[in-house]
Amino acid sequence: LIILEEEPDLEIIPKDIEYSVDDIRQQYNTISFSVETTDPSLVFLSESYSPGWSAYVDEKKVNIMRANYIFQSIAIPRGAHKIAFKYNPKSFRIGVLVSFVTLIFLVLYTYKYANAKK
Repeated sequence: LIILEEEPDLEIIPKDIEYSVDDIRQQYNTISFSVETTDPSLVFLSESYSPGWSAYVDEKKVNIMRANYIFQSIAIPRGAHKIAFKYNPKSFRIGVLVSFVTLIFLVLYTYKYANAKK
């Protein structure tokens, strides 16, 4: 049983379906796999829900729904699909920018300070 906070984009009929999951890959900040279903379905990922996650079905971005209060789920149409969940939080991008600006400031300050002593 999956409890969603919103309605999926597809009509999901609760019933037993046939499905297969293959080629599961977990890399740094990415989880991907292939799935095939006989009916429109929900894919449940037991990673904590966070705005930093993006989901893709056949390389098209799809909506991630909060599932069972703390996890993630996406709706997929029937058939074979390549699924990818990618984690790229805004806080990480801000941290990289702040680090880069700090590095530039330190280099310029050090250069100016070294030339001032000559």
